Amino acid sequence: MTQLVLGTAQFGTEYGAMNTVGRLGDAAVQAVSTAAVQGGIEVFDTSSYYGDAQGRLGEAFEGRPKPRFISKFGLDGPTVELGKQLDATLRSLRVDSLEALLFHRVDDLRDPRAPRACQLLREARAAGLVKHVGASIYDSADLEIALELMPDLDIVQLPANALDRRLLEHPMLDEFHRRGGLVHVRSAYLQGVLLAPLSSIPGHLSELRPAVAHIQEVATERDIPLIELLLGFLKHHPLVDAVVVGALTAPEMRQTLSAWNDAAAVEFEVPVLADALLDPRRW
Repeated sequence: MTQLVLGTAQFGTEYGAMNTVGRLGDAAVQAVSTAAVQGGIEVFDTSSYYGDAQGRLGEAFEGRPKPRFISKFGLDGPTVELGKQLDATLRSLRVDSLEALLFHRVDDLRDPRAPRACQLLREARAAGLVKHVGASIYDSADLEIALELMPDLDIVQLPANALDRRLLEHPMLDEFHRRGGLVHVRSAYLQGVLLAPLSSIPGHLSELRPAVAHIQEVATERDIPLIELLLGFLKHHPLVDAVVVGALTAPEMRQTLSAWNDAAAVEFEVPVLADALLDPRRW
């Protein structure tokens, strides 16, 4: 069964193209985290590159049952410091182990130190410090490199949504999933663009407006709330094991949980767009 995962980039950074709130305050972090756990979310996705998000999560769950955490690391400095990064992450989150640890940057997969990092990941997995190891990727070239580098990869996290289906339709991802690999999807709303009123989409993304309008029309015609349509596409996709979503407020978190629980499988076509429009790195 596909699970919903809380993304925590906003807990430590001003993440999201449509984010008008910025980095969340302490009260908001506590409220969103509590709403997520009360709503049944068991896994939080974070990273040592999300500002102070990990430390704030550790504080938010001090003295009460914690969710399981997925974190990410990078190859900073002249040597591979994975052990130190993992220790720092565990201390910040105030836990003894992680649900998963992923390469945070795709460029690190191409770094000559990456094989050493993979070996250290395997050792951490064998020692029980992490349950799964994986990589956060953006495209099929990244997926190919990740699997060549580490054939025993457990998880890939990738961008996908109702408008951007490129990786979900790639045969390499299908093969990875059939072998038992886990597929976690982020950017379910394309950084908020798919949920935004057309008039609020920035000018430099104006070419996205017709496609967003089409998806909104599908939701209206089928009498399905837009958020349910977007989540339902991923929740019921045969390759998707988890969907990572963020929230800026507790009511927003509860709305997402309600939509997730109600989201039904629905099929619809979308226009094919240029990669540059679907990749926020190129905005």
